[in-house]
Amino acid sequence: MKLALRIENRRRPLPARRLYADETSSRRSPTPMRIPSLVAGVSLGLSVALAACTTNVVRGSPEVGAAAAIEVPSACYASPVGGADAGGSVSPTRCANDAECGPGARCDTALSPPTCIALYCLPAGTPCAHVEECVQGLQCTAGVCKACDVCGNRCEVDFKTDPLNCGECGHAVLENQVCVDGQPACAGGWSDTSNCAEKNPYGESYPTQYIGSKVRSGGVRGSVIANLKFTGYAPHGSATSSVQLADVFDPEGRTHDIVALLLDGSWNVYGRELMKSLAAASPTRVALVSVLGEGNTPGAAATLSDLTAWRKQSALPAAWTVLDPSHSHFPPPIFDGTALPVIVILDARTMEIVSAEIGSPPQPKQALETFRDQVKGRPRSY
Repeated sequence: MKLALRIENRRRPLPARRLYADETSSRRSPTPMRIPSLVAGVSLGLSVALAACTTNVVRGSPEVGAAAAIEVPSACYASPVGGADAGGSVSPTRCANDAECGPGARCDTALSPPTCIALYCLPAGTPCAHVEECVQGLQCTAGVCKACDVCGNRCEVDFKTDPLNCGECGHAVLENQVCVDGQPACAGGWSDTSNCAEKNPYGESYPTQYIGSKVRSGGVRGSVIANLKFTGYAPHGSATSSVQLADVFDPEGRTHDIVALLLDGSWNVYGRELMKSLAAASPTRVALVSVLGEGNTPGAAATLSDLTAWRKQSALPAAWTVLDPSHSHFPPPIFDGTALPVIVILDARTMEIVSAEIGSPPQPKQALETFRDQVKGRPRSY
């Protein structure tokens, strides 16, 4: 549809025109107590076991009963496993393999005769290469012996990024959120964490295919506009909040058939007249979104204070009123910086870009309702 339009041109007279965009493992029982000394008389006990622990301790394998030698750090110590004799001394248990020593013990075949020993090693916070190097009950995680009792049973937690423990244990982020610097945040960087989901008011997900900036041309369908996000006012809202195009996505046609994005600057007298006209006679089944990009000076990026003043001046409280400094969400050719206002029409069923025109129609209500009827009268493009 072609409209008779009025244009505020900051550089030179510009006729009304339509813009078409090219798309373009805990392995052991609780930690045993360290035996500080052994009763004298255990000839094969402490001295031999300690010597073995500071070099190589040979252990049998429970699975095959074979013996194997592994390196044990000098910080480890060993103690014999066995029962006390009549004199109260420890009598080490002789063995042929680990299975004969019981849980948490090893058969030290380097001793003569081979006897069972319990091996105790590195404390928490000590660098390690294998879990066997750590004190019983600890795990070797990320090269360090750890108790793995963080937030219940975790070996370590990055409170800055862990979605289940964001900032503190048990503080899980919500659906569609991530943990950034210990705080919940929307995955896409959107500031309103109360609604990170890109869904419309009745729970339909916003389209993710065919995204682009191509405008419909005759029978050639246009692109689906991205789910743009802004700071602004919801209809009849008294304070700013986060606004997204998903808020006006209406695939079932419950409230409206088209979305009209009204790109403007507060310096533009024609834009103010357009908004006042629509406030006096609003089109039916049309979602109006006023997008302020420029402030009181042509080309100057609009600010939040500009937006607040614009909302009051426009006298259109039933519309969404959002801030998009320098119209950065609308690159050329949808908005090429030459003139304002620009009216972008979207099919609310699919968010297809139906039209992008520069100028203010003399009868805004009728013009938008004509677009509405045209869109509603043809099959959806997607």
